[in-house]
Amino acid sequence: MNLPGFSAIRRIAVVGAVAAAVAGCTDFSTTPAALGRVTVAVTDQNNAPVPNLIVDLLMQDRTTIWRSLRTSQDGTGEFGKEDGGVISQGYIVRLTPEGQFQLADDETNDKPVTVVIGQVHPVTFKVVRGAIGPPGT
Repeated sequence: MNLPGFSAIRRIAVVGAVAAAVAGCTDFSTTPAALGRVTVAVTDQNNAPVPNLIVDLLMQDRTTIWRSLRTSQDGTGEFGKEDGGVISQGYIVRLTPEGQFQLADDETNDKPVTVVIGQVHPVTFKVVRGAIGPPGT
């Protein structure tokens, strides 16, 4: 059966559905689903958590800092936690040992991580208590 104007009604329905979908894409009242999570845990040579150390999430150029955090009392942190995570792409995670801490001998810094939508990417660091000053001070 060929009803006059049916194709026009169909076009209006399609345009309305597309407009509703686009309007839904601009609602930022909830966290976008296109984020992943990067968590950090820092422990010492006795596996005790190390709080208050700076950890940076760098772009792959290794100079541009995307996010920074200080480890909490339990030696952990999550980049962009208040925003629901970080954008899915490649990053470098860098620990800045300070005070009495230094990276453990078998530890590496500048750890690459590729964030995938909806996944948690844990990064761990091991530090040791180092000398605070020259011997004999």
